[in-house]
Amino acid sequence: MMRKIIIRYGIILLLIITSVAHAYGQAVEENEKVRTFLDNMFEPLDKSRVPHGLLRDFAFELVDMDRFDGSSLTETNSIDRQTYEMLLRTIRSSAVTIKPFEDVGNILVKQNSASSSPSTLTISALAYQYSVIKANALTDNLIQYNNGKVSDNYKNGTWQNPYETRYVVGFCGQDSILTSSSVSFKLDPNCWFTNLSCRTIEIDTGSGYRSINIGSAITENYTTDGTKDIKLRITLTNGKQLLSHTKIQVIGNTLTRSLANDYYLNYPQAIITGEPYRGLKTKAEVFVAYAPSNHTGRIKKPFIVVEGFDPRTRKMVQSSIKEVPPWLASITTVSAVKAYIALIYILIMILFT
Repeated sequence: MMRKIIIRYGIILLLIITSVAHAYGQAVEENEKVRTFLDNMFEPLDKSRVPHGLLRDFAFELVDMDRFDGSSLTETNSIDRQTYEMLLRTIRSSAVTIKPFEDVGNILVKQNSASSSPSTLTISALAYQYSVIKANALTDNLIQYNNGKVSDNYKNGTWQNPYETRYVVGFCGQDSILTSSSVSFKLDPNCWFTNLSCRTIEIDTGSGYRSINIGSAITENYTTDGTKDIKLRITLTNGKQLLSHTKIQVIGNTLTRSLANDYYLNYPQAIITGEPYRGLKTKAEVFVAYAPSNHTGRIKKPFIVVEGFDPRTRKMVQSSIKEVPPWLASITTVSAVKAYIALIYILIMILFT
């Protein structure tokens, strides 16, 4: 019976995701059919008991939030603009009641518009504590899952807490290419989002961590061009520190051959490969780079030409397939759950990257 339920809901959600392709310009997490499906699944749950009002299991998770928990800085958790946008959309969709901030598209436009010159990097940052259903919630009867719906559980009239809390942090500039050796890093108040009590906010632009206030800016004068790793450190009032980093490319006034090779290093990229032909393999690197005058965060009047390349297979680099929530993994038909979730996120990756 459970297998039929999971497969049935998997097919329904897969059809919903497929239909999103026809909703041009509409954010994934705001799609009415997707939201309706998730709302119905969690409808019996008492939303007032969800700590912080943000539930990861309720979200349309477009990026793995565990990578950005603020515990350390690694090569795999450097944030580009696309990843930051997906974090914003994921957090917004996790709200079980009131949305924590406005439409993400509007936020990105405001971030772009706040940059007054090519030497100014307007930073947008987020730091949140959210809830997630515990991995043992179902097996330990902390929560109920019946007929495709999630609900609270009570023992002898006492509510069982199925939640644990985690952190997510991230930041990014409106662009990753700066055509000036003197860069002003501005933390715009309209692009700062958090539900945490922060003691200090610090940024390391290359010469060590420096404190920065919301609405202020700090300047870094780079003596060399190239890729710079910009770091953010937030210290909460409870003493906990959250870390994040992003990369920018400083080219100053001269674009050398070596810098030209890395010019688009920090833009979200994908590699499309074709089947071998007579022993030869073909490959194309695909990315979107906005013009310096484009402050909308959207493509304007694209003109794309690809000549002499006919890929038969497609492979997206750094693809992320959503895993089955740990609390749901106890169901015996896990393979069926994984199958439809994998298909769903492959479609998302193709349609929206």
